[in-house]
Amino acid sequence: AVVSTQSTGNIVRVDLDTGNSSVLDFGVDGESVFGVGLDYDQLEDTYYWSCITQGTISSGKVGDGTTVLMADAGRPSGIALDWISKNVYWTDDNSESVRVVNQGGLSATLVTSDKFDVPRSIKVDPISQ
Repeated sequence: AVVSTQSTGNIVRVDLDTGNSSVLDFGVDGESVFGVGLDYDQLEDTYYWSCITQGTISSGKVGDGTTVLMADAGRPSGIALDWISKNVYWTDDNSESVRVVNQGGLSATLVTSDKFDVPRSIKVDPISQ
């Protein structure tokens, strides 16, 4: 299992059989990645996370560095990857909305402007329309 820890924000891999854990190293000069929301693309072996302190949506492969998909994501919390289209959805606490960015980070769109009371998590089901 892979989790984002509340106290440190590190992305941690936990072996469910042994309980041993280790912080994932994305090869960013030994710096830890501070993730709040977290999702994983198993086919691409890529992690996606939201950083509430920097207001970013990022992705990365272990040992291969990171990419900022969205530098001005507001106050992102929950995150979900549409594994079919490769779009990344997130909740924005500042605007109380849901937004989406494509995998290349080239286009961000407001999905809904309905005001949610501090949205925290999101789930995407690309099969059900």
